[in-house]
Amino acid sequence: MILIDSHCNINLDNLAKSHFQELKNPQNNDGSYHATQSLIGRITQQLQKDLLIPSRVKFWDFFLKNHYHNLERVITGRPDELSLVISEIEVLIGHNLLSNHIDYNRATLTSFGHIVKSIFGYENYRDNGNAKTNFAKLNLNYCPYCNKQPLEQIKKTDNLTGASRILALHQLDHFYPRARYPYLAVSFFNLIPGCSPCNTDLKLEKDFNIVSHINPFHKSFNDYFRFRLSKVVVNTFNEVELEIDNKKPHSDNSIVDFELLQRYNHENTKKRIFDQLVALKNRSEGVRKSYKSQFIGLFGQADISNVNLLKSQGVPITVNQISNYEMGKMKRDVCLQLGLLK
Repeated sequence: MILIDSHCNINLDNLAKSHFQELKNPQNNDGSYHATQSLIGRITQQLQKDLLIPSRVKFWDFFLKNHYHNLERVITGRPDELSLVISEIEVLIGHNLLSNHIDYNRATLTSFGHIVKSIFGYENYRDNGNAKTNFAKLNLNYCPYCNKQPLEQIKKTDNLTGASRILALHQLDHFYPRARYPYLAVSFFNLIPGCSPCNTDLKLEKDFNIVSHINPFHKSFNDYFRFRLSKVVVNTFNEVELEIDNKKPHSDNSIVDFELLQRYNHENTKKRIFDQLVALKNRSEGVRKSYKSQFIGLFGQADISNVNLLKSQGVPITVNQISNYEMGKMKRDVCLQLGLLK
């Protein structure tokens, strides 16, 4: 739903470079990279094992040559750069060295694909604390795919030992799936913080790309699509459906694969929107003033503005606030349609 860059106060390209440095290090005293703790060390060690297999040598050399230039591209490249890397690697080694099938419905890793997956070590990154530190800097409150489910990290304390740790109540989705592209397993801009319904239940290993789907590190859903109510004068929520229109041309695969319309038209969701927004629009001015009076204590003024009233109902006033609110994109679009927001 959102462009992650617009919701955080940090330069994400610099954060990606720091991420690369963490993966490169540590080095040994002689300047070489540690054989297991460093990504470069693991690649170098595996290259030595694969010296008699030309296709594997070409693959590993791709990352190591020119002072690891292509490895840095893989780890720090934006989604459009990663698309170029994918094309270059497939020209270099073909489609079948890493994955058994090009069709995402049947794609599974080959034996070498599993080796590559282990070398790039996503599980190590996910568990060593760096993933949690990087997530905190993104300033995301809700899943950027659906804008419906919260993304949280909490501090969990062991009652017996008193030791505490950060527990991530979100997932990291591989936009380009590991079943096809295991070398993108720890690429910074390939890891989308998301909710379990979007990642585990719906996206799975589907073959997403930046043409067919919206990557929240690349484009904003808000630039291409808008929610609207099927009708604006209604008596009950059962009379209305939420729809999604194109603002400008783009594939709607994200809408389909994340089942956004089905999820947003769930009975409980529609009822909440009706109660919060449609009723506010269609009831009398006297009732609307009564709504406002309930929030005087929150805002410290008797004549509360529509802007503050909308904020109290979880409506983002500006586009870069969408991630701060549950279903903020949809609520904002509906308020624009109803004339509650200019």
